Amino acid sequence: MKRKVFRYKAVYWFTIILSFVLMLAFGFAVYNRWITNSFNNVEEILFSITTFSIAAVSTLSFFSLILKKKYSIVLLSCLLILLMITISLGILRTIFILKSFGDDKIDYFLASGLYLVLFVILYIVRRFKAVQYENIDYIGQ
Repeated sequence: MKRKVFRYKAVYWFTIILSFVLMLAFGFAVYNRWITNSFNNVEEILFSITTFSIAAVSTLSFFSLILKKKYSIVLLSCLLILLMITISLGILRTIFILKSFGDDKIDYFLASGLYLVLFVILYIVRRFKAVQYENIDYIGQ
């Protein structure tokens, strides 16, 4: 019996493409921060650590999805939750430190739109995961 991560192939390929895009985007962000030597203060160092951790988790998630490991859904869920936390901290920083949130109406739509998209993806990942029957041979014995 073939190993399955999700019930439907469309969900599997969607999550692979999403994980690959996030791996490329945050991998490029880590490379860009390394080249520009953006480690001047504590805030930039924390941003670099966050960017590196998202890039590492997305890389692990991508390869575990390709290899169809049983912990790939957990890694993908952790990646999405880490993205939500990063967006939340960015919004809180903009509201309380920079005090520039809400100048345009697009600020409200963009933040709520990003959360909506991430929650929908997280719901799809959790809803359509494949059921694992590891001990099916021992039923009835």
